[in-house]
Amino acid sequence: MFHQLNDNGILEVKAAARLIRSTNLSYRVAFFLYFSHMKRIAIVLFAFTWMAESRLCAQHTSVSWEKKILSAEGPYITLHKPESEDFFSHVQHLEAPPPGGEGFRAYLQQLKDSINQLPRRTDRKRGTAEQIPGPILHRQFEGNSYNGSAPNDNHIAISRNNLIISVINTNIFTYDLNEDSLLSVQSLQQFCAPLGLPDVKYDPRVLYDPDEDRFILVILNGFTWQTSWIAVAFSRSSNPAADGWNLYALNGNPLDNETWSDYPHLAVSGSDLFITVNTFLNGSFNNSGYVESTFWQLDKMAGYRGDSGLTAAYFHQLRYQPDGADTMKPIFNFTPIKGGSGHYGEKMFLLSNENLAPESNRYFLTIVNGGAASSNLKMVEMRSSQSYGLPPDARQMQNHRFDCVDARIQDGFFENNILHFVHNTITPLNGAGFVYGRIYFPEFEHRSIDIAHYYHDSLDFGFPAISYTGRNALENDAIITFNHCGREYPSGMSACYVDHEGRLSEREEVERGAGYVDVLGIGVQRFYERWGDYSGSQRLYQTPGWVIGAGYGSKANRRPETRIALLSSPHWQSGPPSVDFARDFKLYPNPAQRFFEVEFILDEPQKLRFVLTTAAHAKGGSIDLHAAQVRRGANRFSFNTTPLRNGVYNLLIINENGELIKRTKVVVAN
Repeated sequence: MFHQLNDNGILEVKAAARLIRSTNLSYRVAFFLYFSHMKRIAIVLFAFTWMAESRLCAQHTSVSWEKKILSAEGPYITLHKPESEDFFSHVQHLEAPPPGGEGFRAYLQQLKDSINQLPRRTDRKRGTAEQIPGPILHRQFEGNSYNGSAPNDNHIAISRNNLIISVINTNIFTYDLNEDSLLSVQSLQQFCAPLGLPDVKYDPRVLYDPDEDRFILVILNGFTWQTSWIAVAFSRSSNPAADGWNLYALNGNPLDNETWSDYPHLAVSGSDLFITVNTFLNGSFNNSGYVESTFWQLDKMAGYRGDSGLTAAYFHQLRYQPDGADTMKPIFNFTPIKGGSGHYGEKMFLLSNENLAPESNRYFLTIVNGGAASSNLKMVEMRSSQSYGLPPDARQMQNHRFDCVDARIQDGFFENNILHFVHNTITPLNGAGFVYGRIYFPEFEHRSIDIAHYYHDSLDFGFPAISYTGRNALENDAIITFNHCGREYPSGMSACYVDHEGRLSEREEVERGAGYVDVLGIGVQRFYERWGDYSGSQRLYQTPGWVIGAGYGSKANRRPETRIALLSSPHWQSGPPSVDFARDFKLYPNPAQRFFEVEFILDEPQKLRFVLTTAAHAKGGSIDLHAAQVRRGANRFSFNTTPLRNGVYNLLIINENGELIKRTKVVVAN
């Protein structure tokens, strides 16, 4: 049993009986669908809810998988280059996922629409409350510059020597906290240039390996099977800003089955790097076209050394047999679990749930043992003491809304034989919040999982990240960072503290935000925005009890921003930190950038080139700014004009047949 945040921001004891009340939510959604002339979907939901109401303890699960041994192309050496040479070019699709469709996509869209129409409750119940101290916010500042992409996809890592690497969907921000110095800002396109891969770069993830004092950075390329690759970079030293990276490329369509890889997550064991991905068919939107969830296992030491032809094991066709079922079924999304104070050996835990279910209490723990060439796995199905479900959209000011995607596991760590995890969920008030849970080892196969819902009556929360703040084996506390927004409240970043017993503190505001985010959508879709799709958090290994987090904020111009925060446990009293966080930082802003933007509409997906020429010499002196497969509908292309000399240029948008899609004049006066 955990404590939960109730409508008024106080802690309220919740019993496992919440399962019954929470399950009724699924029935309410089903009734809504039934009387909205969606009887088939309602019947499916009734059946799903009925099957979910079963025993809570873990079940030994039959599992099957296939493993393919492949090799990564590389290494190539990539170095940080001056920002003055980087155009930060990017194409942003502006439309919300299209309505309609067939099959699972139509079912999921109708289900989310029905959840969004459920009335937001404002119950003000007061239970047995127990106040605990919240996290201490020591410093927060703006990180990566917004370069035209949504969502942010914030992720962050920090070394023992206080070198910060913060990434978003367009750029990599490297900051020396000791010297209060911004070392570099580099686009994902320029970082991956040695690989020679055309098309868009996105979904960056970064981690710091405390055992080896190195960084690992993963970036995806392309959202079609023809262009899908995974860029994997291992830092050549503890300071990649100076010494660069060993850069490899994994095939995003390794089975040659016309699928592409999306949504990576990564963690390291004592010997290996694990990268999980989901695979889709071309033309997929928001989980439609899903094929399967897979993961890679690579020898991290070979990557640090820069070995040629890095060996990689690819696990696919992962299936489990639900209790009482005759057939095997796939699991959607695997999240590798990081260590708390350090690695937890040669094995890796992968945690999954039923992230697209309107209501569920099922979790799946996959345990991988052994190195890449000889590894094997087993799976255990577990049940939680309460249920979770597909979250509704989060409310913003001016009737704008954030897409909370689904309830997949967002983050987690393992320490002192306890696996801590967090993910999005619908709340008992029909709003958007998150789950905090614990899985106890070794008795996890004989008891239910303890989870708690964190929510508020007038605010919505999403995309939590969690890191360990304990100082020894007697402490199991943590800090959770997450995004917040509200119908009458700015969009920003918050945090809460989890004590040794698993109780959650009141919300500590990291950055209130300056308003709401409005960068996507056209016409009636103008109110749809992307949030997340994830946020980042890491323990400061050099200063136990402290964490660094990267999350989502809003500016007065309705653009998103990255906020970086340094927080500590309220009980941190073990001497001064490794950096004097109390002193006044200069916190130099990102170098000035001037962006040019142009919008255009395509009747069908096309492969496009974006070329800049001087107005007087359209056939000579051209600069290839960008090349990418671009989606049908409204799109926005942007690039940084700072590297250009003052003058008049022509921007040409050309398809693969050489046909001119659009020409527009660009006047540069830096």
